[in-house]
Amino acid sequence: MTTQAWLVSTRSDRGGGFRPDPERSSPSLPPQVAAEFAALEPLYPQLAVAGSPDAQGIAVSTYRYSPRVGSWIVVVQGSGGHYGPAGTVQLAALSDGGTLMDCLPGSLPVVRRDGWLLPGPTVRPRTTLKAPGQEVERALAGMLALDPSRRVLLLPGSQGQVDQLLGWLCRILPEGVAQGYTWSTSLAASRIEAGETVISGEWPEALRERHRDIFRGFSARAPHDDGARPDVEPLPTGLAWALGEAAERRYPGRRSRAGSWAEWLEELEGQRPLSLSEALQLLHGPIVGPQARRWADGDLSRRLLSGDVDQLERLLSHPSTVVSRGAVDSLELPGVWGQLVRIERRRARKGQAPMLPPGLLETDALLLLAEDVTTGWDVEGLREARPWLDGLGLTAESAPGLVVLTAAEQAKALQRDTRRIRRLLSNRHAGQLGVEYLAEMVEHDPDLLAPMAVEMARPGSGAEDDLASLLARFPQVVVGSRAAPAFLRDCSRHLTPAMKPEDARGMRWGIAEAMATANAGHRTGRAVVDDATDAAILRFSVGDPRGGDDAEAADRLGRGLVWLVLGVVAVMAVILVLVLIVTLVF
Repeated sequence: MTTQAWLVSTRSDRGGGFRPDPERSSPSLPPQVAAEFAALEPLYPQLAVAGSPDAQGIAVSTYRYSPRVGSWIVVVQGSGGHYGPAGTVQLAALSDGGTLMDCLPGSLPVVRRDGWLLPGPTVRPRTTLKAPGQEVERALAGMLALDPSRRVLLLPGSQGQVDQLLGWLCRILPEGVAQGYTWSTSLAASRIEAGETVISGEWPEALRERHRDIFRGFSARAPHDDGARPDVEPLPTGLAWALGEAAERRYPGRRSRAGSWAEWLEELEGQRPLSLSEALQLLHGPIVGPQARRWADGDLSRRLLSGDVDQLERLLSHPSTVVSRGAVDSLELPGVWGQLVRIERRRARKGQAPMLPPGLLETDALLLLAEDVTTGWDVEGLREARPWLDGLGLTAESAPGLVVLTAAEQAKALQRDTRRIRRLLSNRHAGQLGVEYLAEMVEHDPDLLAPMAVEMARPGSGAEDDLASLLARFPQVVVGSRAAPAFLRDCSRHLTPAMKPEDARGMRWGIAEAMATANAGHRTGRAVVDDATDAAILRFSVGDPRGGDDAEAADRLGRGLVWLVLGVVAVMAVILVLVLIVTLVF
C-alpha cells in the first residue's frame, strides 16, 4: 500500500461568499508553493452555476508543471452538484514533488470518486488501464503534429475514455517531455498563456451549456480534427516500438532523461529492436558499442536463423562475437544444427579450420558435432580432418576415436604412459591403422616394441595376427644371441604380476610364436647364433612371469639344450674322423 501527501488550497462558498475553505486546505503551505498557487488562481476561474441548485456535479482536473516549485500543480474546478452553485477551485501539489506519473494517477481517480483532494497523507488509489488502442497512437501522432500555430490537442471520447488516455500518455512519455504540456480532462482556463501547449479532453455537453463564454475562448484555440484525423502520419518507428512495449507494461520513457521529443525519438531509435532488413545491413561491418547491445537485446541472430537457416555461415563467420554467439545460442532451432553439420563437413573434408568460433560450445557439444560431421569416415578421412578437429580444440584424449595422431605424436604420447597402447589397439580404427603405423611408432621410439608386443599378444586384442609381421620388421631386435634375449626379457617386465597366470602363459606363447615366425625369415646361417635365439625363445615361452625357481629351471633347460646340441655335433665330428681313418688304412 502506497501513501502520498497533498498540499492543498481550496476555495468554495460554504456561506459567506467564495473564499478559502480551511477544512479542505492545508493549515500552512511552503512560501514557494503558496506563491505559485496565488499566481495560478486567476487562470482557473470558479465555475458557478447560477439558478441551478440541482445541477449535476462536474469536475475538471488540470495538471501543469511548475519549474519554480519543481513539482506538478493539480487544479480541480468543480461545477454544480456537491460543489455548490458557486463551484469549487482546488490547487494541490504533492508534498514530496514527483512526476506526472505520480501525480495524475494518484489524484484523478480520487477526484472522480470523492470530488476532492484532501490535505495530508492519503492512500494512493489503484488504477486499471485497458490495453492501449488506436486512440493512444492517434494522440501521440497528434502531439507530434503540434507546432507554434497550433498549441491545443483535443482528445476525443467520454470522460472515462479521456481518463484512460491520459493515464497511458503519462506512462509512455518521459517526464521531461510531459513537463512541456498542460494536461487536462477538459481545460477550463480564462486564457492559454503564451508558449503553453495543451492536451485536453473535449468538454462535456453539460459543461458547455453552463459556461459558454469560457468554452468559446477555448474552442477557438482547439481545432476539433487534431486528435482524431483519419490521415494522421504513421508514428516514427521508435515511438511505435515504445507504444508496443507499453502494451506489455514496459515503459522505455520512464528511464529516459530526454527533455524534448527530438531527444527522445533519437533515444528510441537507438533502443528499439532492429528490423531484419536493418540487421542484414549491419552485417556488412563490425557491430560494436550500442549497436552490439541492440543486436543482443533484439536477439537478432536467432530471428535471422528462424527465417533462414542459410544465414548461419554468415553469422558464424562475422567478426563480432555478439553475432556469432547469438547464432551458436540458436543451434536448437529447427534445421540449424543440421545446417552447421553440413557447413563443417565441407570444411573438415578440405582440412580447413572450423567455421564455429572457438570457446562458444562445451566439449560435449563439440564431440557431438565432430561425431555428426565425421559419421562413417575412415582413418584417411579423419587424417584429412585433423586441422578441423584441432581447430575445435579436440585432442586424442577428449576424442580418442576421432583424432588420429601421427606416428610420431602417438609415440610421444605412449612414452608418457605405455598403458595407452591398449586403448590404441582397441580404437575403432585400429584395424585401419595397419602394421606400418605401429612400426613407424617403434622407429620413433624403439622402447615401445616390447610393451606393444605384450598388448598385441593379449587375448582379444585383435592384433595377435599382426604381431609376427611387426616383429619381422625389426630383425636387429628379434635375431641374435644378445638382442633376442634382451627383447624377451623386456617383454617379461611388462607381463605384470597382476595378470592371471593363464593369461600370462598364453601371451608368452603368443609372443614366442610370433618371435619364431619372424625369426624364420632372418636366420643368420650361423648355428651358434640361431640356436641361441631359439633357446631364448624357448626359455621365454616356458618361463614364469612371477620369476623364481621355475624361471631359473627354464634358463638351465635352455643352456642344457645348447650344450646337448654342441655335444651331438662333436660326437658326429669324431665319428666322421674315425671313418676317414679306417678308409685310408684299409
